[in-house]
Amino acid sequence: MPLLAAVAFITFLGCAMAGMDRDLSRGVLAALQGAIAVAAMSMPRTRTAIFETLKHYSRPAGAYCALLMLAAVMSGAFFVGAADDPWRAEQALVGLAGAGFFFAVAAGAASAGGRNRMMSVLLIAPVALTLLIILDRFDGQLDFFGLSRVAPDNRLSGPFSTPNEAATVFALFAILAAFAIVDELTRRPPTRGTLPPPALAQRLFVPVTAFVASLNLLALTGSRAGIAAGVAGLSIYFGIAWLRGLKGRSGPRLVPIAAAAVSVIAIFIAFTSGADALKRYTIAGMSAEPYSAMTTAALDAWKQAPLFGHGLGAYDLLPAGDAGASNDIVRWLAEAGIVGAGLAVAALLGLLYQLWRAKDHGRRPTRGFALAAGLLAAVFIQGLAQQVLSSPAAGAVFAALLGLAAAYVDPPAEARRIKPTARTRVLG
Repeated sequence: MPLLAAVAFITFLGCAMAGMDRDLSRGVLAALQGAIAVAAMSMPRTRTAIFETLKHYSRPAGAYCALLMLAAVMSGAFFVGAADDPWRAEQALVGLAGAGFFFAVAAGAASAGGRNRMMSVLLIAPVALTLLIILDRFDGQLDFFGLSRVAPDNRLSGPFSTPNEAATVFALFAILAAFAIVDELTRRPPTRGTLPPPALAQRLFVPVTAFVASLNLLALTGSRAGIAAGVAGLSIYFGIAWLRGLKGRSGPRLVPIAAAAVSVIAIFIAFTSGADALKRYTIAGMSAEPYSAMTTAALDAWKQAPLFGHGLGAYDLLPAGDAGASNDIVRWLAEAGIVGAGLAVAALLGLLYQLWRAKDHGRRPTRGFALAAGLLAAVFIQGLAQQVLSSPAAGAVFAALLGLAAAYVDPPAEARRIKPTARTRVLG
């Protein structure tokens, strides 16, 4: 349980520090992620779960390790670097490695300590952030106690650098909360010794609270891409969950009911707390000229080094980086090239494919596949429209939630067999 709480705390801390200097927050997060990986490896049960996770997802893990190797070569770690600023490239490499460690720890801790427990502690993060944002509003300055900048149009960004970054994180938390709601509705909790299982209302309290809080803040950001990403991610998740539920007893009824309840809550929030934000969402200008110019500049920079890019973290040093990047896709191409982008896509799609092939309670696809598909859809849509997914906070949340999704697979057959011990030999 302490390791589960540590994963949730690092996720929360990464979000709370998101509005601070990005170099500082990335370094602190990577150090904490490395420290928790060392702590997890020192625990026999968690260490075994992490090794089983890496064994099950060996191909996606191999693609991710190849990406890390490419980033290391470009940063000059082997004295043949091509990055313009090795220090910035090394920092980006450390951040990427920290996210990989965090994924493995989240998956291992969820497998060893309990997936429902991990989900519950992770859902506390958006609730805690919401409470802090409410307290921050008392002084009339939406600067998160002076740790972040105020958005020019006074949109809510909370502890994050921009409203778009905040929308990304809260969209991911909303998908996790919806997953938790459906999971609680469709499962039968075991008894706790002589005590009966907790009532459904009790089990739904944290997921529903986290869902309402995440949707409120998502609406208040007024981010077009974030709202679209959240809606798309939730739709894909509910669609896949319903298809999986067709093979069960309660899924065909409960999943549509849960989706309808979520839709009602979302519409209510949209026309109450998020009304002003949505008004800006609908009347704001739709000029695409600045984005088109930034996209063209990023593609020109990519054409200079199409295969391996200019190195992770190098975009801000390029001429194309003077005005920023229009979205994360073109920035990733300019920094990592076709090879790096291909390895990143291979790692993510490989994870999704493995979750599709695996069984969860003897059925395919796994619940983790539905969750991961919703998360990836939200990240992809947001990444097509905004440059926010390179944020250390968004990366930490994404890694932790993907790690939780990766834990929703049945253990291998050999793990289910009773291993011979002195006691079993005597009984036999």
